[in-house]
Amino acid sequence: MSEQLKIEDFSKYLATKFKVYRSDDEVFEAELVGVFDLRNDDVLQTFSVEFLIPNEFGQEQRIYKIEHPELGTIGLFIVPVGQNDSGLRFEAIFSQVVQK
Repeated sequence: MSEQLKIEDFSKYLATKFKVYRSDDEVFEAELVGVFDLRNDDVLQTFSVEFLIPNEFGQEQRIYKIEHPELGTIGLFIVPVGQNDSGLRFEAIFSQVVQK
C-alpha cells in the first residue's frame, strides 16, 4: 500500500484478524482492538491503532510485516503498551501534516 494510511483504513476492520510476522516462519494472529483519533485539526492528523497479540509473541518493538485480507500487507512500527491474560497490546501511531 503506497498511499498514506488514514484512520478510515483501519476503523472499518476493527475487531477483525490480522497476521503479524515475527519472522518469515513465525506468524501470529492479532486482533485489531482499537482505533483512536488523537488529533484532527488544520495542522496535524494523528491516530493510533491497537492490536491484541498472544503473549508468546514477545515484547520487542520494531517494524513488523502485518497482513489483512482486505487492507493488504504493510510494515508497521508497533510498540507494546500493555499485557494481560488475553495477550499483549501493541500500538502504532500515525501522524500526517495537513496539506494546505
